[in-house]
Amino acid sequence: MSSPSNAEHPASLVLTRALQEPARYPTHDSPVTLVETHISWLLLAGDFVYKIKKPLKLPFLDFSTLDKRRDCCLAEVRLNGRFAPDIYIDVVSIHGTPADPHWFLPPLPPSPAGTGSVARVGGAQQTGGREPGVGSPTAPATALGAASADPELGPPIEYAVRMRRFDDNQRLDRVCVRGELPPAHLSELAAEIARHHAAAAVAPPNPLSLRNGAQAT
Repeated sequence: MSSPSNAEHPASLVLTRALQEPARYPTHDSPVTLVETHISWLLLAGDFVYKIKKPLKLPFLDFSTLDKRRDCCLAEVRLNGRFAPDIYIDVVSIHGTPADPHWFLPPLPPSPAGTGSVARVGGAQQTGGREPGVGSPTAPATALGAASADPELGPPIEYAVRMRRFDDNQRLDRVCVRGELPPAHLSELAAEIARHHAAAAVAPPNPLSLRNGAQAT
């Protein structure tokens, strides 16, 4: 399957092009690199990475609306932050127009300590863990309060996951090329994921899924 490109989304093409301008970031002098994946655009700017989800609807995900992309950004920080709290920071909003976008970048939260994660939008925060909240229908209104409080910003036009950038040499593909990924590391990773799955809350059965499963059999 070929990767959907930003050429299929004209407004996103304009937005991602504009966001490659260094002047739109606090550092102003660091070059900005755009990396495209199957479902996201990543903007590498100085010490940070900003991940924007493509406006897609596929069999395994739905990023087709702004609200859904916001909720999925929050969920990504909440879930992945448990494994990499030093990388995942928060969720930030983009305002203005695709041709002239403006970031709303709250001050960086304190360095993570202990376990768990915190997902933030516009300075407000939602704490990760077993309880519901982030990604639920009632979470966004509270999480977006600080970002939408400044009338000069206008409404958000997009959201991004803000992350701390790590050394490219630590990418998994490069680690494998160097032969630095022994089987023991993979076993440790599998055991860690199994521990998280064992402690995770269990979602109630989905009646629609059950009906579809019954028909399939």
